[in-house]
Amino acid sequence: NFHLYKPEDALRGLDRAVAIDYYLKQPAQKVTLEFLDAQGSVIRTFTGTPQLADAQRPQPPAGDEEGFRRPPDPRPPVTAGLQRLNWDMRYPGATEFPGLIMWAASTRGPLAPPGTYQVRATADGQTATQSFAIKREPHVLKDVSDQDLREEFDLAMKVRDKASQANEAVLLIRGIKAQIADRRGKLGDKAAAAKKALGEFEQALSAVEGEIYQVRLQSSQDPLNFPIKLNNKIAALQGIIESADIRPTEQTYTVFRTLSNRLDEQLTKMDTSVKTSLPPVNQLLQREKVDPIKAEAAKPSETPQ
Repeated sequence: NFHLYKPEDALRGLDRAVAIDYYLKQPAQKVTLEFLDAQGSVIRTFTGTPQLADAQRPQPPAGDEEGFRRPPDPRPPVTAGLQRLNWDMRYPGATEFPGLIMWAASTRGPLAPPGTYQVRATADGQTATQSFAIKREPHVLKDVSDQDLREEFDLAMKVRDKASQANEAVLLIRGIKAQIADRRGKLGDKAAAAKKALGEFEQALSAVEGEIYQVRLQSSQDPLNFPIKLNNKIAALQGIIESADIRPTEQTYTVFRTLSNRLDEQLTKMDTSVKTSLPPVNQLLQREKVDPIKAEAAKPSETPQ
């Protein structure tokens, strides 16, 4: 009823994806493809169902305001016959948040380095596994070693994780600020102290948010007028790192350390503000018989990981 074919090995420097072919004798209710590294850890998971196939949104057209975002994950076909899914050889991307706009950067994940990999396919409970390799193309990349590409991957992963940290901080700040707006609306005219505390807390959080993300961005052209902030600068490093299949330069490491330190300073300010301001704010809200504020993040973008 189901067969998974052995994939062809992929060549870094030449191939852009690994093609996974499988055969379904009859339509499936669910097909899952998992990609595993040499240690057996799952890198990416792609799931297909009839409902997801119907709901899958099209790729944004060129010039679309969302064009800088990573494309939606492919869905394994579930119809009967010979089927294919192309894995772009990338690890999961950075966390996003609604309305995110960046300049010369994206949230896509790092390219997988040379090594041995597996694909595990499950169709309606029936599972099959095949191995394949990602190899360095020996002619195009004759002056590059596998270790060089591993170092490129390692730094790109650190950049992705730091970009996620930045965007997750924005989500937390916006989650708290939404609660501040809600509680402010529930306070009476005589709750001056509580309103003042809410305002000061909100101002402190907004100051951090404005250093991490350029909050004035409304379209993809706005960065021409408003300078990009830390999350954009960090994310843009990945494009520089992966612009050529070589070992990252020392300058790239230096810039990453500098930006990481600057982000850490803002994260420390955020944590300090939450720890020191939230308890007294909640005490004032309690006196007014208004629900306390929780340090909960807003929901991230519903972009598949």
